[in-house]
Amino acid sequence: MELKTFRKDDVIIEKDSYGTSAYIIKSGRVEVSDIVNNKKIILGILVKGQIFGEMGLVEDQPRSATVTAVEDVQLAVLNRDSFNDLFEKKPKVLLPIIKALFERLRTANKMLISKEALGEEAVEHKEYAQAKIVVLSGTNGTSRDALDGGEIEIGKFPFKIGREQRSRGVDVFFDNDLCLRDSPPFNVSRNH
Repeated sequence: MELKTFRKDDVIIEKDSYGTSAYIIKSGRVEVSDIVNNKKIILGILVKGQIFGEMGLVEDQPRSATVTAVEDVQLAVLNRDSFNDLFEKKPKVLLPIIKALFERLRTANKMLISKEALGEEAVEHKEYAQAKIVVLSGTNGTSRDALDGGEIEIGKFPFKIGREQRSRGVDVFFDNDLCLRDSPPFNVSRNH
């Protein structure tokens, strides 16, 4: 895979442009954004190890968002030819990309359900805030003192957590560092 470097504020992907490459962040951070009702909406901040542009590998459609370097960033570029070679020779290497595609599908499904439940107009005019993954707050005197009476936001865990694997066989999608026990109907996702 080719390595490319972008400087802070460089646009890496422009919404509605066409491209056939995905990018894996080797260092730095990027911002994924869109324009809704003439207002910039930040959809997410991606960091080292995360992937973007993966839809370009599998479909010939315009890019769905703009991706901009928040700071100097180094990216590994995966084009369709590289993807096909890896698919044939080292399919396990592609698991993070496949997971990213599934996550994108899950997010799209949730948005569609919200749109149906709230009505199209409500969703189109809603201002989206960047979601907090976990907020820790003290529940007793000792923990409140340790947090200086405040809260800690965890936007990204330094390791992968998820539901404990129940099958005895090999699961190529299982790569958690910390497992949480859960039973049907499951409340914990396979991984985060």
